[in-house]
Amino acid sequence: MEKFFHSKGKKLIGWDEILEGGISETAILMYWRSWVPDAPVKAAKNGNKVIMTPGNPLYFDGIPDRNSISNVYHFDPYQKD
Repeated sequence: MEKFFHSKGKKLIGWDEILEGGISETAILMYWRSWVPDAPVKAAKNGNKVIMTPGNPLYFDGIPDRNSISNVYHFDPYQKD
């Protein structure tokens, strides 16, 4: 599929599951599975661009609670060492 996208002048963006099959350096990884914390690191080490959209707290398909907005506001996409 990626070759097809490139032939049309487009880029492949895939959810982080695409790491499981192996990806080229030109694919863009969209990280959503917060329970797989090493996915964005693996992609970055492979040379891929990463879009940080972890399911918790950035997906809004769950039942909201009193902390939902605060969790989004305080989300820090950078890992602290």
